[in-house]
Amino acid sequence: MSEVIAQAIQSARYNEAVVVTVDNNDDNDTTNEQAREIVLVACLDSENGGVIWKDAAAADNTTHQDNADEDMGIIRHLRTKRWVLPMLNDHRRNDMYDRAIRSACRQKVLNKNTAAAPSNNEDDNVIRILDIGSGSGLLAMMGAQQTLDAIKKEDQEEVGGEESDHSVKDVHVTSIEMASAMARLARMTIKANNLDDKIKVVESHSMDENFCIDDTLFAQTLDEHSNNTKADICTSELLESGLLGEGVLPSIRDAWSRHLKDD
Repeated sequence: MSEVIAQAIQSARYNEAVVVTVDNNDDNDTTNEQAREIVLVACLDSENGGVIWKDAAAADNTTHQDNADEDMGIIRHLRTKRWVLPMLNDHRRNDMYDRAIRSACRQKVLNKNTAAAPSNNEDDNVIRILDIGSGSGLLAMMGAQQTLDAIKKEDQEEVGGEESDHSVKDVHVTSIEMASAMARLARMTIKANNLDDKIKVVESHSMDENFCIDDTLFAQTLDEHSNNTKADICTSELLESGLLGEGVLPSIRDAWSRHLKDD
């Protein structure tokens, strides 16, 4: 077992969690488990310097396995991504994103409502948002809520209460996440905020050649022009302490060329 773990650590990149499944072939093992998953995280050794590997999947005595809402995959993932919760509690960061997204959504709704009637079915009365890297679902929820608020604001300001046939009436947010545990967490969070009819989380990578924005995920608006559409807005935060390590440049470049409208 120690050789398997050592080999996994040796092949790990800097600041990357190591997940390895090992056989319990120790004669002294009394757990009767054939195999178990070990998640190791690189941590600074405050006493001796350097890096030490800690078991992030160690049993937690406070965990109640009979709780059906608990997802050990999510728990393990959050243990390896220790920056997630501090980032979500960074109120200044969140406020800046919220203001930027509000401005983009209001401008897009205004532009669509004041534009000439579309000559084909490519453009319609739905604002589509592509959210790259769902995480907890925060930016996707900001996009959905700010668009809905902008639609409501525009409706209230309609002169004479008249509404054109092509004015914006709804929002579709396609949020893509490649980490299975975070995709499940995003779906749970979005559902808890009653936005699961406006936001659909897709477990994939935005640069996958098979990925496209597909309105058929939003069952209530199916039509013959519903799949492989383009987004009006893109939200994303593929940034980390090294700035570019999560691949923001190729992801946004790909989104511009394949997934976003020209404007």
